[in-house]
Amino acid sequence: MRLSLLFCAVLMLNFAGAARPSKPAPALPGRAGLIAPAKGAWLGMAIDYSKFGNSITNYEASFGRKPASHIIFMSFPLSDGEVQNVQGLMTQLGARKAIVILTLEPYGGLDLIDQNALSRLSTQLAAWEQLGVIGIIRFAHEMNGSWYPWAQKPTQYKAVWRNVAQVVKASTCKMTMLWAPNEGGGYPFSGGPYQLKCNQTQINEAGSDCAQLDNNKNGYVDQGDDMYSPYYPGDDVVDWVGLSVYHFGATYPWGANNVPEAGKFYNKITGTYNGAGGDQSNVPDFYDMFCRTRGKPMVIGETAALYNLCDKGGRGCGAGDPKPQELTLKGAWWRQVYATSATSDGPSISANFPMIKIINWFDIKKPEGEAEGNTVDWSVSTSTTIKTQYIKFVEQASTTWQWLPALQSQMAGLSCSSFQQASAVVAAAGSKPIKPRPGFSSPRRTKRSASFTPFPRPLRH
Repeated sequence: MRLSLLFCAVLMLNFAGAARPSKPAPALPGRAGLIAPAKGAWLGMAIDYSKFGNSITNYEASFGRKPASHIIFMSFPLSDGEVQNVQGLMTQLGARKAIVILTLEPYGGLDLIDQNALSRLSTQLAAWEQLGVIGIIRFAHEMNGSWYPWAQKPTQYKAVWRNVAQVVKASTCKMTMLWAPNEGGGYPFSGGPYQLKCNQTQINEAGSDCAQLDNNKNGYVDQGDDMYSPYYPGDDVVDWVGLSVYHFGATYPWGANNVPEAGKFYNKITGTYNGAGGDQSNVPDFYDMFCRTRGKPMVIGETAALYNLCDKGGRGCGAGDPKPQELTLKGAWWRQVYATSATSDGPSISANFPMIKIINWFDIKKPEGEAEGNTVDWSVSTSTTIKTQYIKFVEQASTTWQWLPALQSQMAGLSCSSFQQASAVVAAAGSKPIKPRPGFSSPRRTKRSASFTPFPRPLRH
């Protein structure tokens, strides 16, 4: 017992020393500044609404709490069918004055986002805002990955983003834009169907996509490159920045139920992860680049920990595979994600990342291809034990992690003119140029490639 206590104490000292001291979050300009809480973050969920009869009330009654933010996925350009399918949800969420993180996914490619698509979007966003929806538009997320048709096309992506952002700002008064790449471990995610393949001629062509992505100028697109900056559309059209940060397990291929390593959530954001999944310590510090340096509030767009129910057997489900209890595995992750002090699980997230303003848990249970068709339970609401312990933990810091009632109180009385005035401040400030972070030397990249696993990022919805 004394040895265990000593080990925990050493871990806490390590996390306290490794974490960069952080000043309180500054007052945020623009529309996002009126939506973000002054302290801590709004608590949000990604929900399979069909399990609750497409009723937010049913979900809230089952879960026992009211999320401040909800994630809705839609293909883009918008179709009549999809708009009709989400209209009931938008009406319910608007009546609650809840945040809707509207994730627009251009599965037909960026070429289809023409003036007609933008005009339709303009009309629809204005209509949803009239319902009371507080919309945060997450357009073409995880664009630095290799699994979506809009991926790894920095030039076209940034141009289309700016067009979408202009529509959002012109047609609404409260809606904002969320730029949300995938965390960089495993970049460029080799083997994905939409990985940009670059030859030497393309890399040497000034201004080409390949030249932009090979920003350490070693002749290759690899994890020695900055995988964030080439896709950044500009301060003037980005209100929030965000990351998807999941615990998929310890090593690729995924499927085994592994308890998260201590500090993994923090290390994935800061680019300091070096563990069972490989040495990813040459990934840039996302929070430092975009929150500390550029003053952008941050959203954890999606997070959860893989728990394989092994209903079909296969990888990760054998007699010799680890079999931690669900509460042990998921609890180890949420204690990192919502940490308000340094513990043996990792550094304080609220102290080190005060500009994280929304955290969304992927509260869904569904079959996953990466788990060989087994059902993966990412949720915190389907088990009474898990739900009780999750709520108990986040509410230990009730003024830090906050549900819908606190958001409703903050938004009460804020008019369209309040948001218009805030937008004018950002427009006057303009956009600072961004330069990719210098790459690491070749020896580090060589070391990294030895432990790299191809296409390690599965899809979540």
